[in-house]
Amino acid sequence: MQAWKFARPCVAAAALAACAGAAWALEKAATHAALGFTDSLHGAVFDPGFYVRLDLLEYRTTRYNDQDGNRAYANFGPSLAPYGVPPGTPGTRGPVNLDATGTYAQLTLFKQTETAISFLGSDTLGFGATFLYGEQHVDLNATVPVFAALGLSPFRDLGSNSVTSFGDTAIFPLFLGWKFGEHPPWSMTANPLNFYVKTGSYDRNRAQNIGRNYNSWAPQLGVTYFDKAKQEGFGAGLEASVLFNYLRNGTNNDTHYRNGDEFFVSFGLMQWFNATTKAGISGYYYRQITDDTRYGVPVFSAADPQPDLFNNGVGNRAQVSGIGPTVEWFLYPHWTINLHWHHEFQSRNLPQADRVWFKAAYKF
Repeated sequence: MQAWKFARPCVAAAALAACAGAAWALEKAATHAALGFTDSLHGAVFDPGFYVRLDLLEYRTTRYNDQDGNRAYANFGPSLAPYGVPPGTPGTRGPVNLDATGTYAQLTLFKQTETAISFLGSDTLGFGATFLYGEQHVDLNATVPVFAALGLSPFRDLGSNSVTSFGDTAIFPLFLGWKFGEHPPWSMTANPLNFYVKTGSYDRNRAQNIGRNYNSWAPQLGVTYFDKAKQEGFGAGLEASVLFNYLRNGTNNDTHYRNGDEFFVSFGLMQWFNATTKAGISGYYYRQITDDTRYGVPVFSAADPQPDLFNNGVGNRAQVSGIGPTVEWFLYPHWTINLHWHHEFQSRNLPQADRVWFKAAYKF
């Protein structure tokens, strides 16, 4: 029997160190990017008034992917090697099992006005805030055979917890809208001062948090197109919309971790059947464009002491796409009801999830 099999206390300590690395690998899942929050009318300019909007999100995932888009494996080999476990020892890797669910409520308060003095040529000026409250459960583990050979349990808990709390608050004091004509085919919105403020609950010892413990600047630019039939009668016709989002993140001072810059585009293609009902497809493409850093160096680089447990790669850059059906009803003059589902694919260094959204908005 190899000598390393008797080094149980040291091997157990190495396993705990590797588990700490697993928590870092999931910090990316805590992005401020609200994927799927909007699905259509991204550039539409709404009538002046005060709007209250409630969004309910049901989230479920059972898969976490590595940097190559494959189901992630937990590789304890590098962490065990300093304790005498030879490189290439069989059974040092095990498939990652993830079961994560969440139910979230977002309340948005928004005031839209017509500008008495044009700001950058805009026709409307708005401002508002979005508040988040949620409940989520995360269970992340792996079965790694080498630990059974050591007389230990092969089951490795890589981070599990349940939390119910408030999340961070989004504030947008300058929401601009442009209408190009009386019945324009095009309209555009800009949200240049959109900020996420760290108001949510956070504990660095939790596997996951609803609060992020850092601030983000998240400007947006939306464009909407209506075909000729839709322009003239506000009845049946086609609508196409796109929303460009960019996130510049601050540093989590409790962990010295900083998520890289993020870009994602949301889109919707809708068929209006009449003035009150539409249906179509919507989705998003998300990509991280700079590296995550810890203490100022790219994560999982040679200068980062944490092991790359899940094959996230240097920088831990993330990517995911989602698409699904949307249906929406406008109950004039006050109510809007929306239901949409997004199924994710092409995930890199992120969970691959299903998101079901329900929206109800009221105009005063």
